[in-house]
Amino acid sequence: MRIMTRLQNPLRRTLLAIVAILAVVAGGLAGSVDRAAAEPPSFCDINNDGFHDLIVGAPGWDQDFENEGAMLIYLGRNNATDPLNPVPFQALVSPRDIAATNNQYGSTFVCADFDADGFDDIAVGVSKAQINLDGDSIPGAGLVTIVFGEPLSRGSIEGWNFTQQAFSGETDARPGDAFGFELSWGDYDGDGVADLAASAPGQDFFPDAGGEVSNVGSVHIGYGHSRLAQSGVFDRTQMIAQGFNTKGRPRANNFFGESLVSANFAGDIATDLVVGAPREDVKGVRDAGTVTVIKGKIGRGLRGGQILSKKAKKIPGNPQVDGRFGATLFLTSLLGDSTDDLLIGAPREDVGGKVDAGAVYVIPGKANGKLQVKRTVRLHQDSPGIADKAEAGDLFGASLSIADWNGDGFFDLIAGVPFEDVRKGRDAGAIHVIQGNAKGLSRRDSLQHQSRRSIGGRAKTGELFATSISVGNFNANGAIEMAIGVPLENVAGMRDVGRVNIVGGLARQILQPPPDLLQAGMRFGSFNRAVSLGTYVNNPTSTGVFDPANTGTH
Repeated sequence: MRIMTRLQNPLRRTLLAIVAILAVVAGGLAGSVDRAAAEPPSFCDINNDGFHDLIVGAPGWDQDFENEGAMLIYLGRNNATDPLNPVPFQALVSPRDIAATNNQYGSTFVCADFDADGFDDIAVGVSKAQINLDGDSIPGAGLVTIVFGEPLSRGSIEGWNFTQQAFSGETDARPGDAFGFELSWGDYDGDGVADLAASAPGQDFFPDAGGEVSNVGSVHIGYGHSRLAQSGVFDRTQMIAQGFNTKGRPRANNFFGESLVSANFAGDIATDLVVGAPREDVKGVRDAGTVTVIKGKIGRGLRGGQILSKKAKKIPGNPQVDGRFGATLFLTSLLGDSTDDLLIGAPREDVGGKVDAGAVYVIPGKANGKLQVKRTVRLHQDSPGIADKAEAGDLFGASLSIADWNGDGFFDLIAGVPFEDVRKGRDAGAIHVIQGNAKGLSRRDSLQHQSRRSIGGRAKTGELFATSISVGNFNANGAIEMAIGVPLENVAGMRDVGRVNIVGGLARQILQPPPDLLQAGMRFGSFNRAVSLGTYVNNPTSTGVFDPANTGTH
C-alpha cells in the first residue's frame, strides 16, 4: 500500500514574525542564487529573494510531548555583520497526527526546490515516527514530511507526509526501519528538478537463499517534478541497497544509509549520491565502515557504484575496529573547478594510540568523474601543520564543512571537534580551519573556538561547539558564512538551550531562540544529524541520535 497524506491540521506553528521579502540588490548572488547540481547541502532560499536563509533544528523542544522537536527559520538579509534577521520568520513543529515523545523533529532536514517553482522546500526526516498501516501501528518505521516553500513564504504551511511505501512502493514498513534517518538532495537524472534521497538504515532484507537479514539498510529516491505540491506523488521512485541498484553485499548490521551527501564528480548535469555505512565490517574488522559512490545518469537516475573503504590499499591506513569510516560526509571543489572532491569523516578512528581521536579523508575528484583514490590524504590532529594534537575522545571530523575563512578566494576545510577541551572547558568544542590554496589544501591550520575573538563568546565545559555546521551566503555578498551549532549552551539560566554562531567575512552574529520559545534541553543548533553523537539503534523507543550519553565514552 502506498501512503501519502496532506499534513493533518497543517503543522501547528508559532508565527513569530512575517518579514517582508527583501528587495533584490545588484552584485554578488542577489537575485540569482546558483543552484548547481551539487552545491553544499545546506544552501536554502525559502522566499526566493536571492538571500540564503538558515533553518535551525531544536530536536529537544517540547510542545505536547517530550523531545517532540521543532525548527526555526531565519531569513537572510543585506547586512554584513548580522546577515540573518534575528527574529525567526517561522517556527515549524511536527504534524499533529505523528507528534510523539522522542520524535526529535528537526534532527534531519534538507532544503531544495522539489517542485520547480523557484522557492526552496523543506524536507524533514522523522525517523522515529510511528505510522499506522492497514490498521497496524508500526513504531519507529519513520516518515518524511515536505513543506513547500512558496506557500511558506506567505506564512502558510502546506505539504505532504510520505511513508516509505509512498516514496518507493517496493518494501513494507517494519518497526525500526528508521525511514528518514538521513536526507540529501540532488538532480540525479539531470532533468533540472531537485530529487530527494531518504535513508532507512534499519531496514531488514530477505535474500532469496535464506532468512531475514537485520539492519542491512537502504536509500529511497523520490524524483521531483512541477506537480509534486499538488499531487503528493513523485515523478518516479527508486530503492537502492547494497547489491540492489548498486554494488555491495547486504549483510546484517551494515546500516547502509547512516550518512548521505550528493556530489557532482563528473561536472555534468546529473548528480551522484554518496552513501555511508560506517558500521559495516571490513576484512573482519568490526564497524570499520565503507562509503559507496553511486553515479547519476542523465534520464536514468542513480546506477552502479564504487565502494571506498580502508580495505583498499590506495586509502591510507588499515581498517580499525569502531573506526566509523564514512560517519560524516561532505563535498566541495577545493580547486574551484567543475568537479567535486569528497570529504569523509572517521570520527572514531584511533590516532597514535589515542582512542576516538578522529580523522578526515580528502579524495580529489577528476574531470572524467572518477575519484582519484590514489591521491587520498588522511588528516588528523597529529598531521604536519595541523594545530593542536590528537587526544582521546576528541572526535575530529565529527562535522565537516567548507568556507573561505581568510577571504583569499580559496575554500578552506572546516573540521568540527565537538569534544575538544578548550582551556579549562572540558568538551567545549572547536573547529579546525585548514586553509585552501591553488593546489587544494595547504599545511596551514588554525584552531578556532568560542574563546577566540574570531568566534565570540566563551568556551565552557560540555557545550559541544561545532556539533553541526551549516553554510550559506546569507547576506548575498558572494562570501560563504558558517553557522556553527552549540546545542548544549546554557541560556538565561536554563541548561542545554543551545545557540548558533554565524561567522565568515565580516559576519559575527549569535542566534538564540526567542524568549517565548526558550526551553531547557531544546538543543537549538542542529542543522542535520550529528552522526558522531549517537548512531541509529534498532530500538524504536531509544533516544538514539543527538544524545551524548549514547556515545558510550563521553
